Amino acid sequence: MAICHFHRSYVSRTSGRSSVAAAAYIAAEKFEDIRQGVTHNYRNKGGVVFHQVFAPEGTPAALLSHEALWNKAELFEDEIATQRFAGHLSHTEKNRKSLERRNHVINNARTAFSDNIALPKELDLEQNIALVKEYVQAHYVSHGLAASVAIHWDEGNPHVHIQTTTRTVVRGEFSQTKFRALNDWTFLKEQRQSLAEITNQHLEEAGLEMRIDHRSYKDQGLDLQASRHQGWRSKQLESGNKYTRIGRENADIAQENIQIVLADPTQIIRKLAQERAVFTRADIMAELVKLGGGDIALSQILQERVNSFNIPQTMKGEERPWKL
Repeated sequence: MAICHFHRSYVSRTSGRSSVAAAAYIAAEKFEDIRQGVTHNYRNKGGVVFHQVFAPEGTPAALLSHEALWNKAELFEDEIATQRFAGHLSHTEKNRKSLERRNHVINNARTAFSDNIALPKELDLEQNIALVKEYVQAHYVSHGLAASVAIHWDEGNPHVHIQTTTRTVVRGEFSQTKFRALNDWTFLKEQRQSLAEITNQHLEEAGLEMRIDHRSYKDQGLDLQASRHQGWRSKQLESGNKYTRIGRENADIAQENIQIVLADPTQIIRKLAQERAVFTRADIMAELVKLGGGDIALSQILQERVNSFNIPQTMKGEERPWKL
């Protein structure tokens, strides 16, 4: 089932990170990091089926490579800090403070933002590429930002990494000020909503009935708890019966949701009603099997509880009817 997962983080020198290294990782490529004087090689990582740099119109072709873009971004942060805190040759104390400030800014600069977004596995690669291109153009490039985009086609977990510059790009040069909206919660919510709208448009164009909802379960009027996104490494460890913190947290959340559905079967109906215009008892059963973690006996108990409830043809608060 297509899901709405959108996680934003940033690349900061405070934690010793480099945007060149981060770009090499998401693209599974080998890049030379000019500023650090090292080479980051992730070509053995695999799983990347599409990667490309997107930038505003007029950006020179030389900057449309991941390696060139992020080396320029890293070096620009040093250049602008050096310009702004050039020191005071005639005043010892002011000179000391200026140079201290310069070092602080250089060593703690945020050089990129990184978004990790789930893609609908019901769409094929070409359809997801079209979805990603439309979204990146609408919410990054249109604001003047450049972005490294990489689609990872992990089994059962297709997703896209979008690493964006913190500054707008005008004819190949970075702006003196940063694009602060990336830090704004309202802006992020607008992006999440648009992601859901664009995704649902592409699902509809593909003739698929399922839809995603960017809202939290609480905002959808549900008591269910959302599980945490679990990366491929955590899933790999869990499949080998090894403990992971996220895996255990999700197990606890699943148990809590089971109790919620047992107490109120309408929760599972309302959840499906947000995702599909029409669904069947088979869809309900599939959702209960997933909720029960594949435990057939537990799934049957949940099904019996749902079947014992007199489900009306329309649920209060829903804009559309659902059918069994």
